[in-house]
Amino acid sequence: MEYEAYYELAQRGGQEFEAGDYAAAQATFRSLLETDISDVDKCAMCLNLTLAAEKLEAAPADVEALYARAIAYERPHRRYGATERKADWLARQGRNRESLQLYEEMLTYAELTDTDRARIRLNCDSLRSDFNRYSEAARHAAALLEAGKHDEAIAAFRQLTAASNISDVDRSMMCYNVARAYEQKGEPDSALKWYQRGVVHERPHRRFMVAESLAQALAQHGKREEGEALYEELLARPELSEGDKYRIGGNLAALRGTK
Repeated sequence: MEYEAYYELAQRGGQEFEAGDYAAAQATFRSLLETDISDVDKCAMCLNLTLAAEKLEAAPADVEALYARAIAYERPHRRYGATERKADWLARQGRNRESLQLYEEMLTYAELTDTDRARIRLNCDSLRSDFNRYSEAARHAAALLEAGKHDEAIAAFRQLTAASNISDVDRSMMCYNVARAYEQKGEPDSALKWYQRGVVHERPHRRFMVAESLAQALAQHGKREEGEALYEELLARPELSEGDKYRIGGNLAALRGTK
């Protein structure tokens, strides 16, 4: 492909993205991947596609596949920009352990500059510190709940939901744990509110564990119609596996059978 034609299309994709037309930008960047541009440029297009995919709220698995493709283009040429971008993305998804593993792998790359190596080491240190503190606090809160210290567990889990440096998915799980504590304490109304908060955090990431628990709790606490409606909504989600559909469909059928 002639450089002028490549440059024009790449510029167009960038302009479409800046204008908020993410679908058009995605189509433009994908079209460039079908040309004979260099692997390094194809890697850049894949990275552009990750940005468009996130704006279009694509499933994390789809975004991760784009990162994998970008890395496949760059590694034979001893580049690592896409690898570092993926490590950062994993951390933003709350997948700190995987992010740390990838950063540690990068530290074995002989081609790193001293500046890059120092930056990656700092990222490793930050992940170890943040993740360890979070894990310790979560384990402590879980132990309180296991010991039947419901008020203390609720306070500990609520503190974690307010933390600014955890992922939405982890935050949804902390809300779920607060709800469980209220359930055990015999306060179903408070439990339902916290299940609902958890659903708000998990929904943008196409997760549904807390939503499924909410549906069950609604049914158990005399709100069968709301529970049924939520089960029906869950069954319409494209992210469900066949096993998920079977389980949720069975729960819905059982709920309808109790009417």
